[in-house]
Amino acid sequence: MWSLQAVFLLFVVYMIRLGMGYYLSISGPTLLYLSNLVGVQVKQFSTAFSGRFAGCLFGGLLVGFVYHRTKGKINPLYFSAFFLLLKGVTNFFVPWMTNYALMFVMMTAGGITFGYLDVGLQALVLRLWGATASRPLIYIYHFSIGIGGFIAPIIAEPFLVEAYGEHESNSGGCPVYNNTDNATANVTLTANTTFNPVGWTFILIGIFFFVFAAIVAVMARVNFDEKVSTGLETVGVAVETRKEEPLRDVIWIFLPLIGYFFCHVSNEILFGSFIYSVSVCSDLNFTVSEATVINSLYWIGFFLGRGSGIFAASFTKPRYIATFSICGTCTMMIVMIIFGQSTKWVSWLVSCAHGFFVGPLYPSGVTWVSKVTNVSGKYMILFIIGGMTGCIVILPIGGLLFQTSPFSVMYLAAALSCTNAVFFSLAVFAARRHKSKHSLEKSESEEKESLQHIKPNKV
Repeated sequence: MWSLQAVFLLFVVYMIRLGMGYYLSISGPTLLYLSNLVGVQVKQFSTAFSGRFAGCLFGGLLVGFVYHRTKGKINPLYFSAFFLLLKGVTNFFVPWMTNYALMFVMMTAGGITFGYLDVGLQALVLRLWGATASRPLIYIYHFSIGIGGFIAPIIAEPFLVEAYGEHESNSGGCPVYNNTDNATANVTLTANTTFNPVGWTFILIGIFFFVFAAIVAVMARVNFDEKVSTGLETVGVAVETRKEEPLRDVIWIFLPLIGYFFCHVSNEILFGSFIYSVSVCSDLNFTVSEATVINSLYWIGFFLGRGSGIFAASFTKPRYIATFSICGTCTMMIVMIIFGQSTKWVSWLVSCAHGFFVGPLYPSGVTWVSKVTNVSGKYMILFIIGGMTGCIVILPIGGLLFQTSPFSVMYLAAALSCTNAVFFSLAVFAARRHKSKHSLEKSESEEKESLQHIKPNKV
């Protein structure tokens, strides 16, 4: 039986993860607002997303560096508290940014904090609960981000309506229909205020991170994680015992696996970031309220899919969950590009269903490869390398496509879904060869050992 301290630590971790989901999701419904704020078009502003995810990649790499340099002399929770505080600051100042360069720097800094917290908190759970006991906890960890993604558009809706008004058709204000380099005419504001109400969506999440920065700092001060570790040891929670294999033995599994996370994460973020703007600016011609609802539907499906993965993992293999999810995403995106722009109810359905099928892919990929080989140490960085590189590359392409034709972003999402199927197939094939090779080596070793026992008896 776990102690209340262990439960509270998980609660704090999951709440922080929820806030990180809000942080990612809020960029979708506020995309036009942000580009308008700094006076650039969407295709240029999407490069700021690349800066954010480059920061995420750097932040993830920073975890290993910090742990190596401190070598346990400084409680890792202090670093988590610092990055939570920095994350609060970056969100708090976003509504006041009117210069694109400053916005780029601010979003990159926010990405660094996200990457550090993403890898650092996940590593904390793996370290305390081990590879086996942490499996459902990691699913819940990734499930929490979906809850944050779901509530972000809901919180943003009243602020968006207050700022832009509720129009039956908002397409006339979309950047694709004006050729000026200055995007200040993207959307016509109806609120005659100096401070745009949409800015509150960022201030609220900034305050949220300030509060949890203080909580984690107190936990670090009292060595809360060590107390939890001691309590878990008394109830027999086992840690990972397998040694990490040499890179030369697993490289052909890891290469397609990086491609898998490249396609999956970039697809997840691309769809969540652009579905609001696509539904408003394409022939779908959604109103502000309708667009926030379809954005929320995506995240509803996402956290339902990720939540179902928690239960599915207890009775089926991660490989089957990932295969089912990939088939679902491919099917939904094909339906979207054929019927989505001409039929509103199809776009509603696909947004929710696509989120549902995308949801289990990340934790399924992690748990699948962890069965093949130990990835709880230095190899954990593979996941963030693949995912963040995908976002760095794909989001600017999405912004360029959006500027040309808003709905074409969906074609890119469909291509990523289908390519992901190819990468996962290659990873499974490489894993089978890896398993066969190890089984053969084990058989030869056992045979050699048995012959050594038989030979002396013949003498």
